[in-house]
Amino acid sequence: MKKDGVSPDVLVVLLANSGIVKPEWIQQSIQIIAASPETSAVCPVEIDQDHHPFRAKRLRADGCLEPFFDFSGRKISTNRQDLCDCYYFCHNFWTLNLKESVFSGKPGQPPWGFMGDRIRPIVVEDCFDVHDMDDIVRTEKWLVANGISYA
Repeated sequence: MKKDGVSPDVLVVLLANSGIVKPEWIQQSIQIIAASPETSAVCPVEIDQDHHPFRAKRLRADGCLEPFFDFSGRKISTNRQDLCDCYYFCHNFWTLNLKESVFSGKPGQPPWGFMGDRIRPIVVEDCFDVHDMDDIVRTEKWLVANGISYA
């Protein structure tokens, strides 16, 4: 990615399994990094309280479910509205500040360590990946509804 010995500061990665990207989201992500150079990445996210990790379970060896976390001594509300906001990456694009990410030797958060440790969100209303023909139809409807030309 070097040209004449110069590397880019910011890399926008478009993921191929999602067609729902607004140009203003990309512009906003670059502006966030420009305004806060310590930011390692900017990614669209969706808030999803229904799938909050505090509500998730895993399977024990004995076939029963258990929490992923140790809640010893903590009371966790069963009301999802009482829980802190839960952000999920949309996986439609990532804007990386190459000077603040793993590419510059800095540590990152698992499982996407390459994003670094100072990831800022752009909260969006809807996100989904394309896995089948129904998702393609849904993507087309989203593009039309959002005034984005795909032809």
